[in-house]
Amino acid sequence: MQDQLARLAYNGHWKDVIALLRQQPDLANAASTRKGYTPLHQAAWHGADLPVIGALLNLGADRRFLTKEGQTARDIALSQHPDREDLHYILAPSTRSLAQLIRKLIAETPSLFSDYDGNRIICDRLITCLGETWMEADALAVRDATGNLAQGLDARLEAALHAITGLSLPPRGTAQFIPAEHFCFRAAADFVRRTLLPLLGDVAARAALIPIEPHWAVLADLFEPAPDGWGLRGDLFLWMELHQVLCHCELSGTPDRDGEFTVEDQLVAAVATLTGTEFGARRDVYVRRYARGGMSTGMVSCKHWHVTVIPLLARRASWLRQSWVGLG
Repeated sequence: MQDQLARLAYNGHWKDVIALLRQQPDLANAASTRKGYTPLHQAAWHGADLPVIGALLNLGADRRFLTKEGQTARDIALSQHPDREDLHYILAPSTRSLAQLIRKLIAETPSLFSDYDGNRIICDRLITCLGETWMEADALAVRDATGNLAQGLDARLEAALHAITGLSLPPRGTAQFIPAEHFCFRAAADFVRRTLLPLLGDVAARAALIPIEPHWAVLADLFEPAPDGWGLRGDLFLWMELHQVLCHCELSGTPDRDGEFTVEDQLVAAVATLTGTEFGARRDVYVRRYARGGMSTGMVSCKHWHVTVIPLLARRASWLRQSWVGLG
């Protein structure tokens, strides 16, 4: 079966490759004998369409897997198809942040919460503060210094929970959040340890194999990796702030339709809100909280965002949507 898969992938017979892998997903990273190419490496070499790449990733293809010459699928795409930015983006090896994993769990486990559940409010806040991974790129975001997955998760979630509620993981009882009169959200103090942590541990163990998926994708997911260049010094800080602000803005799995706000519209509105300027004017604007030093400190180049950054993010949204075609 593995030899058959290798031949099909070598010849670019993707319909047959995907059908075979759906029968035997454990072969998703089976490597050829001669060069160590997996189906994903062959897809990169052929410059396969994004729905093919998306299907392979959905079936468990590992973007980190190296050929016998030490190449990832993205390395091959860069060499064979230097102009295929879509391939370079979709094939970039990455792991999922804790925020992404929590969003995935929420989307796939509707029984987690009751109506007006304070535990959902806690998870929403955790998503906001755990959207970025402060770890080496090739390490699981949730492992501690000794490589212990459960303890690493425990420590990060306990710190985040304590910052959000003032509670630690061990106590039992109920916490209350009252955002306005007549509205009270109650949360079990041990929800994170008793319910969230075990589920999160299971999904975190395969974080690097999980692609961005349509049922939990948000605009913030478009922000990794960051661009290679910037207009002015304030642009980086605007990028980081947008990454956090847009962590709950859903990215639809279908293309924008007439009468709806496009991804570009949403980004322009968010940039205008954060910079306090009418973003239609392509000029440089000063944002005091972005002033961290340097010649153009605090300055944001609206032209750079119009011409380079927002079109890049819009293309990424389009590429993701194409990769989701046919996932079912």
